[in-house]
Amino acid sequence: MTVIFQERAYQEVSDVLQDDKPLEFNNLSDLKYIERVLKESLRIYPSVPTISRTTSDDIKIDDYIIPKGTSVAMHIFDIHRNPKYFPHPTKFDPDRFLPENSKDRHPYAFIPFSAGPRNCIGQKFALMEEKILLSYILKNYKVTSTQTVDNVNPVVELILRPHEGLFFNDSSIILLETAMGIQVAAMSEKDNSYVKAVLGLCGEVSNRTAKPWLGYDRIYYNSSHDKRYLEYLSVLHNMTRKMIHERKNLRQQQTSEKENVTEDDYGRKKRRAFLDLLLDVSNDGKVLTVEEMREEEKVYQEIIQVCDVDTPLQFADLSELKYLERVLKESLRMYPSVPTIARMTSEDMKIDQYIIPKGVTVALHIYDVHRNPKFYPNPEKFDPDRFLPENSKDRHPYAYIPFSAGPRNCIGQKFALAEEKVVLSYILRNFKVTSTQRIDNVNPVQDIVLRPSEGLFVILEERNE
Repeated sequence: MTVIFQERAYQEVSDVLQDDKPLEFNNLSDLKYIERVLKESLRIYPSVPTISRTTSDDIKIDDYIIPKGTSVAMHIFDIHRNPKYFPHPTKFDPDRFLPENSKDRHPYAFIPFSAGPRNCIGQKFALMEEKILLSYILKNYKVTSTQTVDNVNPVVELILRPHEGLFFNDSSIILLETAMGIQVAAMSEKDNSYVKAVLGLCGEVSNRTAKPWLGYDRIYYNSSHDKRYLEYLSVLHNMTRKMIHERKNLRQQQTSEKENVTEDDYGRKKRRAFLDLLLDVSNDGKVLTVEEMREEEKVYQEIIQVCDVDTPLQFADLSELKYLERVLKESLRMYPSVPTIARMTSEDMKIDQYIIPKGVTVALHIYDVHRNPKFYPNPEKFDPDRFLPENSKDRHPYAYIPFSAGPRNCIGQKFALAEEKVVLSYILRNFKVTSTQRIDNVNPVQDIVLRPSEGLFVILEERNE
């Protein structure tokens, strides 16, 4: 970042964070220039420079036909340097992303996180994370590069990285520490085996993508590439198993010593690692399953019409499972995975004759919001057709929020729904599901997630159709 861009970004951070106040979530949207700097950086050096997709139909481009089923490599690195959309493409100019300069740009001219149904589910989180890190760095330091951009040689692997210097993308480490609750110290330990394995695995995946002959299993599995790939994969798997084992031991020790620490040194509630949540479920010994629905046969008929029993479900098929999607939405309406969320008011709010002051933590009971008879008549009745377009088009957009809503909604909601469709469709294609309980006998418990107090018990009967 040259001096002029850095100074302008620093001034914005100083204006937003006056009087040394900490950066808060609501401030992120005010860092508009830093956002443009980040976008321009991702345009010139996208984290993932190449992606591949398989064509679902024959595609004609000029005089060429790309047949259905072909694996196509898309070079985001080159797309972002198209002078038709980005004049002087190698020039760093954050103002390319001013609204007036980008409003007529093709929506796929800038795709640092891919695009469409298979885009990166964590892109909002990634941009927020980058804003926070850059803000704190610029607030406290002046940054000077010892190199010119001409001397930095980018290496195209699974991720784009400089050949020397900053030698890895630390997002995988951040994700690991967030999910596992284990610090990897990758930045300070250049010989870290995990880091080497991540880089090596990325290189091998990139190699197989870039070299057509390695696409043939017989060639690949007898090559040194496969041997290295398995070695790197073994390092990652072993480290994961080690982390889980260590975490289990630590949790048992804390339980035996009754050290249930829920606050940090500043009195703030600790955020729990994703691994801890998974271990909680494992310790409870209860698995959430699909409750018996009278619409099961209707769902089954839709599934076999979209996809034969013996045919693998394709990603494109998911959008055709419209009734199944309505069943899932109605299930999430009645039993939202997270029944209560909390938000802090950013300004005074008036509701009827009451004033909720700025800075108050407000609990939002999604479980009750989804049972509002104003929007859902007879709310205890299970009716997937509530989500037909004609029945939901005039419904308040916040009347249904199983994944929260707004800038802090669940970044993985598209993936979660797709995953639920896949799992449920495979179960119903192969089994008839019968519940051994009535809904009246299932007692939901409100923890971090909504769960039945004693599990759900079902009978799976193999289909012979």
